[in-house]
Amino acid sequence: RGFTRISLCTNGRRLAKQEVLDALVDAGATRFTVSIHSHEPAVEDRINGRRGSFAQKLAGIDNLVRTAAAGRLPDGASLNGCIHGLNFDRLDAMARFFHARGVRDIRFNFIRPEHKAVASRELVPRLSDCIPGALALILETRRLRGMTVTFGDIPLCLWPVSFLGNSAVARRHIGELRDLDTD
Repeated sequence: RGFTRISLCTNGRRLAKQEVLDALVDAGATRFTVSIHSHEPAVEDRINGRRGSFAQKLAGIDNLVRTAAAGRLPDGASLNGCIHGLNFDRLDAMARFFHARGVRDIRFNFIRPEHKAVASRELVPRLSDCIPGALALILETRRLRGMTVTFGDIPLCLWPVSFLGNSAVARRHIGELRDLDTD
């Protein structure tokens, strides 16, 4: 029908079966984004409420990395990480973990206080408490060759003025500046 990009956002669990991924790619999918909450199995499984979900997601991510490396995903694959109270201070470790598995693109979005997270002080940290970890990860990306890391749903007013003042760096890492580019 003329579509040149077909992107799927998924929890990635069914992609653990290579034949499922192959069927989706054969049907025209050109990009996948996998939602993930942690690089720690216990945290991922707890948030999902499904024992074993981390292992399934990891197998799916590994399949995506191999499929992309084989040139079958022209628009790539990425992770859609959620910043929450159980990982906001370990985002750099999460990025290193997935970088070592071949992932080269992660978008971190701040948790929305809905469903299980409604009024949960454990799951919903203060936005301002997330900035140090985000800045540490931005510095870490200099060592993670080829890694792209962006952040979304963090108000611009919380980022340090010195960081926002470097427009090239801010555009590279802040989703609201990157995604709405109208240049």
